[in-house]
Amino acid sequence: MEDISINFETRVSSYLNFLISVKETRTYSEIADKCDIKPPGKIRKISRILLKITENDIIDKKPIRSAVIVSKINKMNGNNIPHEDFFLFLHKNKIYNGEKNIKSYTQFHKKLIRELFS
Repeated sequence: MEDISINFETRVSSYLNFLISVKETRTYSEIADKCDIKPPGKIRKISRILLKITENDIIDKKPIRSAVIVSKINKMNGNNIPHEDFFLFLHKNKIYNGEKNIKSYTQFHKKLIRELFS
């Protein structure tokens, strides 16, 4: 089972790199479909994989690549942002220290995206 998990993590990681290279974002559902992660629970599965990749990026002191994956529901002024779990994870790991609200999350997310796309 671990080989399958590593395979999905590698697949997702590669797709994140691709999205950054073309300066695009995708939703959780879109990346799950693109990386062949099947229901049931495909959003939960992709979220776990993305948090693992984020953890590795933090350990390796790399930009947070998973910021290019956004929720189709969480929006502010037309800008989609990741699920709140993403920001709570970053807060727990002392990467994000802002307020726990959508306005602060959106501002921080814009900063992450600018860094990734520059």
